[in-house]
Formats: sequence, structure tokens, C-alpha cells
Amino acid sequence: MTRFKKYYFPFVFIALIAFPLLNWDGWIIEFKRENENRNFSDTLNFNISKLDNFPNDFDNYFNDNFSFRSPLLKIFHEIKFNVFNIPPDRDDLVFGDDGWYFLGGDEKRIYEGRENFSDGELKMFKNLWNERLDFLESKNIKSYWLICPTKYQVYDEKLPNKVRKSTTENRTALLTKYLQKNSPNIEIINPITFLKNKKSLGPMYFKLDNHWNDRAGYEISKLLVSIIQKDFSDLPEQNIDGYTWKEKIKNDGIHKAALGISDLSEIVPVIASRTEFALPVKKYGFISPKDFPYAWKYETRFQNKSKGKYRILVIRDSFGDAIEPFLKEAFEESVFIFDNWKYALDKEIIETVKPDVILYITLETHLKNFLQ
Repeated sequence: MTRFKKYYFPFVFIALIAFPLLNWDGWIIEFKRENENRNFSDTLNFNISKLDNFPNDFDNYFNDNFSFRSPLLKIFHEIKFNVFNIPPDRDDLVFGDDGWYFLGGDEKRIYEGRENFSDGELKMFKNLWNERLDFLESKNIKSYWLICPTKYQVYDEKLPNKVRKSTTENRTALLTKYLQKNSPNIEIINPITFLKNKKSLGPMYFKLDNHWNDRAGYEISKLLVSIIQKDFSDLPEQNIDGYTWKEKIKNDGIHKAALGISDLSEIVPVIASRTEFALPVKKYGFISPKDFPYAWKYETRFQNKSKGKYRILVIRDSFGDAIEPFLKEAFEESVFIFDNWKYALDKEIIETVKPDVILYITLETHLKNFLQ
């Protein structure tokens, strides 16, 4: 043993240090890179005129491409999760009851009433919507705005005691009241109470993701049609009925990615069978913004082979994913635009589609994007 320590141990130590470098890019042992819900630094650029940036760029590149990153992170997350019951980033994720997880950051601050709109911002919303309504009404287009609540608002009973709800109304309710007084022609749908009442049917949001699920998308679509029918009484609602449901195991989600625990999963509701009347057709070909990470989702277009009379243009974010399969069934033509969370009034798209109805779908976290 003394001979080993003296002569061989240094070589073993050097080999252990060198092995991760020898195994760079999985040359010897390849490990699957886990989703961390971010972009990795896979390239390293060297610019002699910008040497100040190189040390930080090199650190990011090395950390993201260290060959044993995945197994070591998995061990680290397993210990934190199973032994200490704490998230990897205390400000990024909130542990709720019964296996429910919540995003930290903006969603938590909004729930706690720390991100309410100022009087100046409320006036900006009023001016923006009055300008939009003037244009849309000149085109005889009826507008609606669905503001999607975060999971905090609907499943507040699953939150830990350390997360305290604001003593005032949430900012979506305050914004709705202000606009109803100052821009009465805008129809705002704030479905917090509606979703709370539907929880008896089953989960409306994912435990391991911050989005609502297909069942919520189905119920919200029926709600939207019932509201739009007040202005378009012959809008066919029956096309959205008659779905059967089943359960499946879901193995992904933004919270699971943050936790880094590979064996986490949940049971979620999905459609078992349905008859689709509205089918995909050739897109108009609107050009996606260069910086939009989901370019394939920028435009989707459907036409209904059953009787339909109206066209709808939906400007949406990722919460529109669960609504699109159902809402399209009620219209002759449906165009969904995921416009990089800008929620813009794109006159070129409107002039091309010529909708009877325009619907904005906005997660309440992204409301300020309207003002940019």
C-alpha cells in the first residue's frame, strides 16, 4: 500500500483529472444531455478585438460541455430533492403540496401583489386598446382578450404557507376593471373563477409544468364560444362537444427540467377520440421573427369542412396550444399566430386573413409585453 501511494497514486489522480478532458464530447463514454430549459453554449468564438468577453464565454462553454455534467448534476439534484427537499434554485421554483410545483420569479411576485400596474401603465393599456379598437371596428372585426391566469391563481390551496397572496385584487382583475370603465368595447375574459369551479372534473394544470392542460383548453374553448355567441348567435357550438377522455403518463415539463429528477412523472387527461371537422390547410406564409425559438408554431391555419360562417384570427402564446384543437372546430377558418410574445396588431395579417373575430390569448405574466 505504501508503494502504491508513493508511485501509483499520483498517476491515478492525474488520470482522474484528465479523463473528463479525454472524454470531451463523449469520445469514450457519452452521456445524454438533459433538458435544462435554456440554450446551451455549444460554440466558442475567439475575437482578438473582444478579449474581455472571452473568459466568461470560455467558462460558459466549458461548463455546458463538461463530459460528466449530466450524471453529476443528476446526483446533485437527487440529493437536494430526496434528502433536503429543496429546489435547485430557491427563486426559480416553489415546492407545493401533493407534488405540485410552481414557477418562482415573476409568477410568484405577481401572485404576491408585487408587480401591479402603475397608473401610468394603466393609461398606456387604455390608449393602446382604444387605438386598436378604432382600427378593428373600422374593419367590422369583433375583438376579445383572454387573459390566462397562472397556476398560482387556480391552485392556491397547493401553495406552501410561505407564499402569501396579495391582500388586494390581483393585477388582472384591476386591469379588467380599469379597461371596462375606460375602454368598454373590449371584451376581457378572466377565467380564474371559471377554472376553479371546473377542478372537480380533474386537474386543469400540470403538476410538473406551468401550463394548463388539454382539459382546461377544452373547457376554456367552450367558454370562449359561449361568449362569442353573444355577438355571433349562429356560431356552431356542437362541433366542440362529444369528446371522450383518457389518462396518460406525462414525463416532461418545465418544473421537471428545473428539478433535474428523471423519474418524476404525472398522470394527465388527454383526448381519447374525436371527430375533427377543421383540418390543416396551406398556410398564408407569414414570416416568423428571426429571434422566435418556435418558428414552426408561428402560423397554423385550419378550414372547417362542416358548416361554418366566420373566420377567427388568434394572436396567442403557448397557452393557446391547449385551445387550438378545440376552438378551430367552431369556425369556417381559423388562423393562429404565435408572434413571439408580442401580441401585436399586425395590419398585414389582418388585411390578409380578413377575420370576423380576433382573439388575443395572453398569460398574465406577459401582460406588460403589450406596452413594449
